[in-house]
Amino acid sequence: MQEIRAYIKPFMLEKLALALMELPNFPGMSAMTIKGFGKERVDRLQEFDPFIDKVRVEMIVPDDMVEQIVRIILTEAHSGNPGDGKVYVAPVSRAFSIRLQTEEK
Repeated sequence: MQEIRAYIKPFMLEKLALALMELPNFPGMSAMTIKGFGKERVDRLQEFDPFIDKVRVEMIVPDDMVEQIVRIILTEAHSGNPGDGKVYVAPVSRAFSIRLQTEEK
Protein backbone atom coordinates (compact mmCIF):
# COMPACT_ATOMS: atom_id res chain seq x y z
CA MET A 1 0.00 0.00 0.00
CA GLN A 2 1.05 3.56 -0.66
CA GLU A 3 -0.13 6.94 0.57
CA ILE A 4 -0.68 9.53 -2.12
CA ARG A 5 -0.88 13.10 -0.87
CA ALA A 6 -1.55 15.96 -3.24
CA TYR A 7 -1.81 19.70 -2.72
CA ILE A 8 -3.99 21.24 -5.42
CA LYS A 9 -5.90 24.41 -6.23
CA PRO A 10 -9.39 24.37 -4.69
CA PHE A 11 -11.26 24.72 -7.97
CA MET A 12 -9.61 21.52 -9.25
CA LEU A 13 -11.02 19.26 -6.51
CA GLU A 14 -14.35 18.37 -8.13
CA LYS A 15 -12.74 17.62 -11.50
CA LEU A 16 -10.12 15.43 -9.83
CA ALA A 17 -12.64 13.57 -7.66
CA LEU A 18 -14.88 12.79 -10.65
CA ALA A 19 -11.93 11.41 -12.63
CA LEU A 20 -10.77 9.23 -9.72
CA MET A 21 -14.27 7.89 -9.08
CA GLU A 22 -14.28 6.47 -12.61
CA LEU A 23 -11.46 4.07 -11.69
CA PRO A 24 -12.67 0.55 -10.92
CA ASN A 25 -12.00 -0.36 -7.28
CA PHE A 26 -10.86 3.17 -6.36
CA PRO A 27 -10.59 2.96 -2.55
CA GLY A 28 -11.62 6.55 -1.78
CA MET A 29 -9.95 9.75 -0.65
CA SER A 30 -10.06 12.53 1.91
CA ALA A 31 -9.85 16.23 1.13
CA MET A 32 -9.38 19.19 3.40
CA THR A 33 -9.01 22.92 2.87
CA ILE A 34 -5.66 24.26 4.01
CA LYS A 35 -3.55 27.40 3.68
CA GLY A 36 0.11 27.41 2.72
CA PHE A 37 2.79 28.88 0.55
CA GLY A 38 5.70 27.70 -1.53
CA LYS A 39 7.84 29.30 -4.18
CA GLU A 40 4.97 31.55 -5.28
CA ARG A 41 5.17 33.39 -1.92
CA VAL A 42 7.86 35.65 -3.44
CA ASP A 43 5.13 37.32 -5.51
CA ARG A 44 3.01 37.85 -2.39
CA LEU A 45 5.61 39.33 -0.01
CA GLN A 46 4.02 42.78 -0.21
CA GLU A 47 0.69 41.36 0.94
CA PHE A 48 -0.30 41.06 4.58
CA ASP A 49 -1.20 37.36 4.29
CA PRO A 50 1.28 35.27 2.24
CA PHE A 51 -0.86 32.14 2.60
CA ILE A 52 -2.75 30.73 -0.38
CA ASP A 53 -5.82 28.50 -0.18
CA LYS A 54 -5.11 24.93 -1.24
CA VAL A 55 -6.79 21.55 -0.92
CA ARG A 56 -4.91 18.61 0.57
CA VAL A 57 -6.03 15.30 -0.93
CA GLU A 58 -5.00 12.04 0.72
CA MET A 59 -5.57 8.42 -0.22
CA ILE A 60 -4.16 5.03 0.64
CA VAL A 61 -4.07 2.82 -2.43
CA PRO A 62 -2.77 -0.57 -3.53
CA ASP A 63 0.71 -0.52 -5.08
CA ASP A 64 -0.63 -1.46 -8.51
CA MET A 65 -2.86 1.66 -8.67
CA VAL A 66 -0.24 4.26 -7.71
CA GLU A 67 1.07 5.18 -11.17
CA GLN A 68 -2.41 5.42 -12.68
CA ILE A 69 -3.70 7.63 -9.86
CA VAL A 70 -0.64 9.91 -9.93
CA ARG A 71 -1.09 10.35 -13.70
CA ILE A 72 -4.74 11.30 -13.17
CA ILE A 73 -3.82 13.84 -10.48
CA LEU A 74 -1.09 15.38 -12.66
CA THR A 75 -3.50 15.63 -15.59
CA GLU A 76 -6.69 16.75 -13.85
CA ALA A 77 -5.11 19.26 -11.43
CA HIS A 78 -2.91 20.90 -14.09
CA SER A 79 -3.73 24.46 -15.13
CA GLY A 80 -0.27 25.39 -16.37
CA ASN A 81 0.00 28.25 -13.89
CA PRO A 82 2.39 28.64 -10.96
CA GLY A 83 1.14 27.01 -7.78
CA ASP A 84 -0.68 24.11 -9.43
CA GLY A 85 0.51 21.94 -6.56
CA LYS A 86 2.58 18.91 -5.60
CA VAL A 87 2.06 15.16 -5.35
CA TYR A 88 3.87 12.93 -2.85
CA VAL A 89 3.90 9.14 -2.61
CA ALA A 90 5.05 7.27 0.49
CA PRO A 91 4.88 3.64 1.60
CA VAL A 92 2.34 2.59 4.21
CA SER A 93 3.67 -0.24 6.35
CA ARG A 94 0.49 -1.00 8.29
CA ALA A 95 -3.18 -0.02 8.35
CA PHE A 96 -5.95 -0.92 10.79
CA SER A 97 -9.72 -0.91 10.57
CA ILE A 98 -11.18 0.69 13.69
CA ARG A 99 -14.59 -0.88 13.07
CA LEU A 100 -13.19 -4.39 12.68
CA GLN A 101 -10.27 -3.84 15.08
CA THR A 102 -7.99 -5.81 12.77
CA GLU A 103 -5.01 -5.10 10.58
CA GLU A 104 -5.93 -4.54 6.95
CA LYS A 105 -4.09 -6.41 4.25
